[in-house]
Amino acid sequence: GDQILVANNYYEAAIYTSQEGGTSYAEFLPDEGYDPMDFSEGVMAGYPEKNMYLYSADPNEAAYFTIPDVQTYYNGTFDDTAMPMISDVAYDNQLKFNNAAGLLKLMLSAPSKATVQSIVVKAENEFISGECGYIPESKSYFFDETMISKNKVTLNCGNGVAVTSEAKPFFIVVPHQEYTSLTITVTTKDGLEQVFTMKEDKVLNVQRSSVLNIPLNLDNLAAPTGANVRMSVGNVTLKGFTVSIEMQNISAYFSGLQTKKAYEADLRSGYLLESLPYGTPYEGPFKYSGSIVNFQEEMQDVYLEPGQTYIL
Repeated sequence: GDQILVANNYYEAAIYTSQEGGTSYAEFLPDEGYDPMDFSEGVMAGYPEKNMYLYSADPNEAAYFTIPDVQTYYNGTFDDTAMPMISDVAYDNQLKFNNAAGLLKLMLSAPSKATVQSIVVKAENEFISGECGYIPESKSYFFDETMISKNKVTLNCGNGVAVTSEAKPFFIVVPHQEYTSLTITVTTKDGLEQVFTMKEDKVLNVQRSSVLNIPLNLDNLAAPTGANVRMSVGNVTLKGFTVSIEMQNISAYFSGLQTKKAYEADLRSGYLLESLPYGTPYEGPFKYSGSIVNFQEEMQDVYLEPGQTYIL
């Protein structure tokens, strides 16, 4: 069921879906509505399809894709839908893929048992998630102001992952580049956290298709002193939904419900950030659980459309 995007030099593209496959080989066929590509003219492919923007088979021309800013923990491995791959230029139907990113392997241990809920990696000076450009021939990244790129990646650990004195790996996909300022925040299921910060004179080099090991000992877990927000959504219907929100140490907030497209436009224009100082401060703790239309009455006019993606 994996999908790849196949493009050629005529800027034509098609989605191919894998059929039955083995450990290192799978047959991909065009999805309904797409004609088979002409491989004789040269093609290039990218995985996963939903994060790829390929329109050419020129290895010197930029390809675009997204490294998710929220990734999911898997025991002993990484979120495969977060690992971008781009094929070599091919003139027949055999495609060989190369990884287009690197991996952080955080080796977490704790003197007494801790249950990790999430890990947030922030880079002060580099983009590490979101949209990026990539030159397949040179294997180099670039970011610019037109892209929705971020300095943060969150690893979501679901119901929590137990960590003991024996180190356990947590993998996070990031661009391969040099990092001059990284902060890693580990939050446990009971709300404690520990923050690890790089030394000022240190540089971390993440290489393509390789793993950078970082040992971290959770020996100083404590209650968070900074901003803390927890939110869950349930009982979703086409008329509304129930939301539970906990906020602490929040100096200002902006609440709203809008389509993802409108949200990203507000983010690019700066409107979203400009409106933040006008929010009501809650230095907390603040808790609310109930209908979203009661949390912000203006939302009563929002009509939820099937098939749309919304940002809360």
